[in-house]
This record gives sequence, structure tokens and C-alpha cells, in this order.
Amino acid sequence: MRIDGNTKVYGIIGNPVSHSFSPAMHNAAFEETGFNGVYVPLPVTDPSRLGHALDQLSIAGASVTIPWKLHALRMAKKNDPVARLSGAANTLYRDFSGALWATNTDGYGAVMSLKKEGIDLTGKKVAILGAGGSARAIVAALLPELPAEIIVAARREDAARSLLQKFSGMVKFSLLRYAGFSHGFVDSDIIIHTTPAGMKGGPAPDEIVIPVNTLRPGQVIFDIVYNPHETPLIRAALARSLHVVYGNRMLLYQGVAQFEIFTGLTAPVQAMESALVRQLKERHGP
Repeated sequence: MRIDGNTKVYGIIGNPVSHSFSPAMHNAAFEETGFNGVYVPLPVTDPSRLGHALDQLSIAGASVTIPWKLHALRMAKKNDPVARLSGAANTLYRDFSGALWATNTDGYGAVMSLKKEGIDLTGKKVAILGAGGSARAIVAALLPELPAEIIVAARREDAARSLLQKFSGMVKFSLLRYAGFSHGFVDSDIIIHTTPAGMKGGPAPDEIVIPVNTLRPGQVIFDIVYNPHETPLIRAALARSLHVVYGNRMLLYQGVAQFEIFTGLTAPVQAMESALVRQLKERHGP
């Protein structure tokens, strides 16, 4: 990888970001395509002057992770319908004039992860645990797939209601109280977990928020947490021989979409996936 006066700088914004696999994935894509760019961690503890900092440092684009996705949407000078519908942004990029735009590739990454596993979403009952920025983006991306119903449960009922109101009339929705959500998940075809529970270094790394005795044969369990590779929920689902979708798949495909937005090039998916797999093996073993 060359670094010179024409190198475009990209990065990942969040707190923390030291655990992120995105730098390895994007830098592998730059090297594979010959694009003159570099992608670095950009830890941010106070986002109040983030836009000014990005301008002053001539940052060409950035991924955005917890906890600044909502701030990124508000901060950008412009945003697209995907970001507005999602209510959060995981991607910042510049147009030809240098103006900073916000969009969201999380939903695309989630839907592609399911499709690549051969899962047909049409007519399915999809349960989503959580109502934050990732959940909103996933719901927005699910709508064109015509699921039969989307069920939402979250600790903050007001957030869940806000999500449902945003998409009201687009598909059949059900809201479950968090205390009793497990009973409503029993007959779901696909369960998507979007909370930080089970995340290494997070507030509840050992927590499984879905009672495992409610999981049934034939269900698909998708945990968007990717660190560790096998979260407590994924391990519980594997023990019951359920079809699981790992969080690193969503990380890969949302990153593929980001690379193409950043560069205008076709993403080298295989190179990005290889870099991601190497990172997983280095941190968690084969």
C-alpha cells in the first residue's frame, strides 16, 4: 500500500473502535483494487465538533459505529432516503463538491447476509430484538422483501413504538413488551438480534436476551454482534441445531456497499472476506 500526497483518508468513527475489523477489510480492498486510499480507526469521545474535524483533516469518508450513528445523520450536510428512513447513518461520504453526505448500509448488509445463506424473506415472520439505529436500518431494508410480519421488542418501549410509527402502513407490525417478548418469538421464522448483549467488551458480554428454551427447530437465528464470532446466542442456537447467521456476514456486506460508495469501484468481495476471516482467526482462533 502506498501513502503519498494524493492518498485519500477514510476511517471508522465510534467509541470504542480498537476492536473493529473494518480497517483490515477496507485496506485489503484498497490494495486489491489499486485504489490510493488508507482506512484508519478514528476514536471519538465527543462528537460535537466532528464535522469540523472531518473537514479540517480532509477525511474523504467514514464508517460510523456505536454510539454515533444518530449523531452522524444529524451532522451531515445532506442525507439520502435510506438514511432518513433508517433514522441513523453508518456511512459518511463526500460528493463531487466536497459536501458531506450520510447514508446507511447496515440494512443492505443484513439482508444480503440472509440471502447469501439461501434464506427467502418473502412471506416470513421476522422478529427483531432491539430498536436502535441498526434495527431501524434492517427494518427499512426488509420492507422491499415483503415479509408477512415484523415483530419488534426492545427494553425501551418508546423506541420500539417510534420505530413502528415510522414504518406504519408499510407492512404488518407487532410490538411486544420486552418482559414477555419470548412468547411472541416462538412462531417467528427469523429472529434478528440487534442489541449489544453478548458483545465482547460490551456491558453484558455473557448475556443471552432471548430465553433459549423458546427457540424451536426450523428457526433462523441472526446475531449482528460479530465480536466474538460465536456469541452466547449463536452458541445456544448451534446447540439446538438451528440455522445461524453470524454477525461478521453483515459486517462484510455493509462494508462492501461502503467501499463502492467511497470509491465508485466494484468491491473485491473475496479479498475483503479473506481479510475479515484472518482477523477473526487471529483474535478468536480457527
